[in-house]
Amino acid sequence: MEFALFYTELILPLYYQTTFRFRILLPMLNDLLIPANELTVVRLFQGASDSLGKQLIQADLWEENEKLKVVILGIPESRLSRFEGLENAPDMIREQLYQLTAVGDSSLIADIGNVRPGNTPADTYAAVRMVTESLVSKGLQVLVLGGSQDLTLPLLEGRQTKRQTLTVIDDRPDYKAGEEFGTDENFLEKITTGTTLRLLGLQAYFSPLDKTDDLLKQHRGLQLPLGDLRENIRESEPMLREADVISFDFGALKAHEAPGQQRLSPNGLYGEEACQLAWYAGMSTKLNMTGIFGYSPSLDLQRWGAVMAAQIGWYFLKGAIVQKDEEPVGEASEFLHFMVPVGGVDEPIVFLKHPVTGRWWMEVNSKKNEEVRIACSENDYLLAQKNEIPERWIRYWGVNEI
Repeated sequence: MEFALFYTELILPLYYQTTFRFRILLPMLNDLLIPANELTVVRLFQGASDSLGKQLIQADLWEENEKLKVVILGIPESRLSRFEGLENAPDMIREQLYQLTAVGDSSLIADIGNVRPGNTPADTYAAVRMVTESLVSKGLQVLVLGGSQDLTLPLLEGRQTKRQTLTVIDDRPDYKAGEEFGTDENFLEKITTGTTLRLLGLQAYFSPLDKTDDLLKQHRGLQLPLGDLRENIRESEPMLREADVISFDFGALKAHEAPGQQRLSPNGLYGEEACQLAWYAGMSTKLNMTGIFGYSPSLDLQRWGAVMAAQIGWYFLKGAIVQKDEEPVGEASEFLHFMVPVGGVDEPIVFLKHPVTGRWWMEVNSKKNEEVRIACSENDYLLAQKNEIPERWIRYWGVNEI
């Protein structure tokens, strides 16, 4: 049966009409994917025995691997973007990623191939939603190689939850209006109201203040502009640790550091900073999906940009392999506890610090008498000591009132 016919007449009706969706999706997952061992870039790979490529090629039976923690997924789709060639990015990045060194225990990581493009972008979106739902249900972290950044939307939808946190790493917020712009340039206008938003790396001259503030208020958001991030990159770690989905726009990097960008700018993240962010992301135990979007191979003749994207992906994978679940549970007696009285808050704000890694959490009480612990930084603790309520606390308190 032709794939388009199989897809539209069998898979989509099951997705939208079946009550027990997950039970039916599992056997169909492979029908939605082009397995890695069928991709030309993988079949032709000839690398060193200690390379990541050799490690991944040995992990064919990923669905039967109970130890698996993280998978690589390509999405060769960009038809809703006005930029050309983004759909070729996944395998170009793979070509460079496979040549890097292995990242650890080969049983913990696998490349599951590419989402099979549908007859229309809407078909691909539906496939991405289904694949996401299945992978999330397995408790896997996923490194997504895009494709255009609008693919962030089906990744969010595929998680099947109303409350989630999206962290976007970009030089500008994508909310442009007008038919001349692609969906990847206005996808933030389309995220649901239940999505909490975090923006990293914004540059003021690309980010209209009023509209950005409105967007952040609508989604109980926080931002860490490029200058603040560079001054103290550790401030980015809680924003990545609390994310369910991370969307990294390749244009967040300096143009000369990362050829292959459609929107050129001399300023942006250095490669080392991007790799540090990827490491933080991989270390998160909450995170499901991390996507690298917006790389155009047609603008990267010497493949330097592909190497940069691959190195960012490598640091994410390395972080995911060595991550440890340090979330404070119960009384969290192994953590250092600090109680800080702050004017305007009925009870002292409780901060918790892991004694080894130095990562911070704070407790938030809402009017609903729900006590939760949220990721924070040492700077939040220092602000509270100065009798200032941390913005992170205020934003989360607002979430509980909606």
